[in-house]
Amino acid sequence: MEKNNKDWENFRQVFSIPPTKESDYREKRLEVIDNFTKDFIENNAQTDPLTVKVIECLITNENPYTLIEQLIKINQDQQKYISQLITKLPLLHHSKTMKKLLLLAFILITSLVQSQDYNYLASLNNVPTDKDALAIAQEIASAQPKSVRLLNSQEFAEEHAYVVRFVPAEMTNEQYDKLDQYAQSEFLTVSFNIDNKGENTDLQQKGMKNYRFKQLSGSYLQIFAVWKKYYYPNADQEITLKDSKIQKFIDFPKKLDFYIQEENDRWVLMNQSRT
Repeated sequence: MEKNNKDWENFRQVFSIPPTKESDYREKRLEVIDNFTKDFIENNAQTDPLTVKVIECLITNENPYTLIEQLIKINQDQQKYISQLITKLPLLHHSKTMKKLLLLAFILITSLVQSQDYNYLASLNNVPTDKDALAIAQEIASAQPKSVRLLNSQEFAEEHAYVVRFVPAEMTNEQYDKLDQYAQSEFLTVSFNIDNKGENTDLQQKGMKNYRFKQLSGSYLQIFAVWKKYYYPNADQEITLKDSKIQKFIDFPKKLDFYIQEENDRWVLMNQSRT
């Protein structure tokens, strides 16, 4: 954000643009947002990704109210459900204090259950072995709406890549082999990048082999199943399909950056996290 301020100031000076109310307002707005964002990050180690997303919308001049409305609706639905549940309990019917305590406990528990597993998402950037990478791929496969089975896993040395492929559970290897190359590429595929941590060619140090989750490709329903399980537990299938805001998961403090999008009649989940 500081760069934006400097760029605008340099532009104004080069072209001799005098300070105006409009330009001063622009600079002040960016300054306020920048200061608020820094303060938010410094004072919230466990940041709520939805709140971070709202800040991102403010910075990019997008409308954050759709996200806020979604959060409010979720909380209202939860409170309505637990209120109805408590009312049906005869022993608690006349205890307002107990109702409030149970309601608070429910909200706290559901917020924990529905929160993202940050440790898991961070671990995708540092996978020590191919066996661990395969285990991650198989866990992704287990979240699929329709059963799939492992077809093969293969390392490509020149491309520094490790690829795991799955096919429908009922499909045999013979049936798969009869498909053309394009049809074969349509099935669920999990890809990892391979690098050598600590490698230094000048010092002739090889470093340690490391796998990093790069991409998941498949149908929209396959991608959404993973997106909902690990990234947005409250995501709606139809809304996510159309709303680009919910197709991004960014957490600045934890350096996590994932998104989903359509590519050539398929969908992908990409990892652009900083390591």
